Amino acid sequence: MPSEISRHKCVVLGDSKVGKTAIVQALMGQPFASKYTMTPGVEISVKGIRPTNSDSLIECFIYDFSGKDLYTPLTTQLWSKNVSIIIGVFDVNREESFYSLQSQMTELLKEITNQEQVIGLIL
Repeated sequence: MPSEISRHKCVVLGDSKVGKTAIVQALMGQPFASKYTMTPGVEISVKGIRPTNSDSLIECFIYDFSGKDLYTPLTTQLWSKNVSIIIGVFDVNREESFYSLQSQMTELLKEITNQEQVIGLIL
């Protein structure tokens, strides 16, 4: 049993069909799926990480959000509370997905009060 458990919320966002779910699946140790299934709303995965030479455990709750505009009200409510990590994903072959990601990140950052404590990554 770990002596300390640290829990963190990670949101993954970007347009539809940019590879968000594939990235989350790879992080979870799942093989690449050749058949694509669009994420309906949000899928939540939990990844436990035990740092080397440590008794502590880091639990990362990964929120994989749909890129469809239909789900924007839902995702805005879920993504803005207690966020520790943001992973933004865009498709290098679709320039508009980069600009859309900029817009999504701007909206998210408006809702986050602890911005200086949030780690961001763009893939």
